[in-house]
Amino acid sequence: MNIKVGDTVRQIMPAPVQGVVTRKTFDDKRDGFQYFLTDAAGEEHTFDEGEVELVPAAETRATPGAAA
Repeated sequence: MNIKVGDTVRQIMPAPVQGVVTRKTFDDKRDGFQYFLTDAAGEEHTFDEGEVELVPAAETRATPGAAA
């Protein structure tokens, strides 16, 4: 990659996944919780507890597929 001083760059990462928690388990190997969620498209995802945050209630009302 040929990035020079003064070039404009951006971090490459996937868009955040938002969904409803369908299951929560404790993983002894990782010594923490894992959250299983389903997004608005019906796809399932798994995240460690440090990888997710609670979405404020005001934002969830406007999210398609979110649980009421």
